[in-house]
Amino acid sequence: MINFSDLFDVYRLFQYSPPAQTQFFKPLLIAFFVLFVLAMAFRLFVIPRVARTYVKRFYNSIFLDLFLTSLIGVVLVFVRKAGYSFFSARIFLFLLVFHLAGKIAYYVFYQRHYIPAFESQFNAEQKRTQYLPKAKKKKKKR
Repeated sequence: MINFSDLFDVYRLFQYSPPAQTQFFKPLLIAFFVLFVLAMAFRLFVIPRVARTYVKRFYNSIFLDLFLTSLIGVVLVFVRKAGYSFFSARIFLFLLVFHLAGKIAYYVFYQRHYIPAFESQFNAEQKRTQYLPKAKKKKKKR
């Protein structure tokens, strides 16, 4: 059973030498592997189907955050398992998960508030340019 008071204990968060038992090794490794698979699936199936460039850039930044978080998480988990002193502190894993939660909240906020404004502005620009006269092509002199 997971004791959450032990997880967020300040002494344990800043403990630079990991304890001998690593009961969270497999769950954390599975979680970061699932995050890696989600990032790859997002990159292979979602991003190529997007037509607008600003939405594609937005989705690419989501992919990059998921991908880098999963890689850094796996590295931190294996460093903790190996028993290195400084990088095996729990505070790094805590900050990584906290950073990911913050970025996901930012992306949801951005998706809800800014993407519809960009869409309406883009559609208005398309409608405006639809009725403008086209530039005539210059004929080459022979």
